[in-house]
Order: sequence, then structure tokens, then C-alpha cells
Amino acid sequence: MKPKMKGDPYVVNNNIPSDPPKQKFRRASRPDQRPPVKGRQGRPPVWVEEGGSCEDDYPMVKQKDEAAQARSDKWKASEKARFDGYTQARYDRELEQHQAYNKDVQTPKVGTPEVGPDFVQYPGAPPKWAAPLSAGAQAALDEAKELFFAHLAAVPLEGLSPIRWLLELEGGKKYAGRDMTEVYAESTHKGGYVLGLIWLQAVSEGDKKHPAYHVVVQECYNDGVFKGEGELVSYHLTVNAFRQFELFVHKYPGCAVLRVDLTDEEKAARGIKTKAKFAVTKVVVAREGKLAFNAANPPAGAVDVD
Repeated sequence: MKPKMKGDPYVVNNNIPSDPPKQKFRRASRPDQRPPVKGRQGRPPVWVEEGGSCEDDYPMVKQKDEAAQARSDKWKASEKARFDGYTQARYDRELEQHQAYNKDVQTPKVGTPEVGPDFVQYPGAPPKWAAPLSAGAQAALDEAKELFFAHLAAVPLEGLSPIRWLLELEGGKKYAGRDMTEVYAESTHKGGYVLGLIWLQAVSEGDKKHPAYHVVVQECYNDGVFKGEGELVSYHLTVNAFRQFELFVHKYPGCAVLRVDLTDEEKAARGIKTKAKFAVTKVVVAREGKLAFNAANPPAGAVDVD
């Protein structure tokens, strides 16, 4: 009599191991035909009737396959909805516009700073934040834009930090181990400024390189750049309204906004009774952004001289 083994599939009354059935059986060799075994013990042999499958004996295998199929079907449905109504011509046209936008923001600019282009989304259904806002949220967004214009007009040029200094403030941020101040310096080694950063990240093996990231410079700021900055928008902007406002501000080189959630104590001090989240908005203006605003909004009566 063979000794009792933990995990032995043929145990009678938990005491005496029995012999395998006297039928034609084969030992399952594929991983998907073996049941999961907890712990560090080895897998017990799984006997499957000739021509059959162990899915009936081990339903977890079937459930795993069904879950994977469900995820695949969900992804296909989302992709179909994302490109619903798309033609190849439309996709190619929007992809070309998106690539042109990326090239524009990644190209160093020299001379007088200019207002950047409108954000161009990758082809497909627009993201949720791009959906039309409610009447109240749209009115709040329009007022925030007016406040930003008024702030740009009032802030003096003297004392404003250029993009390069804002990146260095508080140590800046790092992506994939790269210091963004170094990436910005490499992108503008011939002078000028740039709105977006793209760099090559070395592959772990070999000397091959590939594009790793593409970000706008404002995403590389440390939150420390907003220290000492007052609130631009003291009322609450919805998440979607704030995202649209953020992209609007990013058109002015180097300018950035920060969404700050108020604590319960801060809300109480301001007389805000809502228990929901309440966020205010801070802004930092870069020297290039102020120059771009001045170029786009010359003083009344100013005459251009060729």
C-alpha cells in the first residue's frame, strides 16, 4: 500500500489511497488543465478521461477563461464605441491634426513668445471632460477665463520667472529618471522656449532608444511654484470645467494652474456649508506667458513699426 500523500486525488475516507479507475486516462500536461494549488506544495497529478477535458472537474479554469473573454469583449465594445461613425479618411485627418499639434508644441520657439495652439485630442470619442458643461459650470468657466485675463494684464513683467526657472524651483519633477530641467535645456539649447517636452529613453538592453514621454512643461512643475501665489478663482470649478480651464491657461507659455481642495476647517472659516468637495484654483504666470499676452493684446493706440 502506498503511503498517503497530501493532495493525492484518490483518497477514500481520507485514510486509504485507492488505485486509479480502470479506464483509459491520460495525465493532464497543459497548465490550463491543472487546478491551482495553494501553498508551496507541488501540483498533484490530474487524471483526465481520454478525449475529455478537466473543465468540468475544475470549473475555476472555465471561469478564468470566461472572465478573460468578458474583458476582451468589453474592450472591443469600448473601441467600437470610441470610433463609432469613423471613416478611414476621418481618422487619418484627425491623426494628422493631432501629430501637427504635437510637433508644434515640441518645436522650440525663438523671438517674441506667442499664444500656443488649441489642444488637439487623439482621434476617437472625446474624453468625458470635453463634454458640454452645464449652464452653471460654463458660466463659472467663462468667469475664470476673464479673471485669468485680468490677472495677466495686471501682473508686472518684472519679477516673473521664465519657464526654465519654474522647472528648477523646488527641484522640479522627474520622469523615468530624467531631470526635466535637463530635458528642457536640451530642447532649447539654441535659445527660445518650448511648450512641450519629448525625450528618448534608453532601452534596458542594447543601445536602442525610443520615445518615452511627451508632456507639456506645466506638468513638470513642482507644486512649490504655487507657494506665495494667491487664489485666482475662489469659487468651485467642476472637474470637467477645471480641465478645460487648465488647457486654456496652458496656451500661454509656462502659465499653470493648481486645483486645491479646501479642508473642513477652511470651508467653515469661509462660511461654506456644503459637505462635498470644494476646490479653489491658484495660478502661476511665467515670463513667456506674460510676453505672449502682451503681444496678443497690445495697448490701445499702439502702432506697429516695421
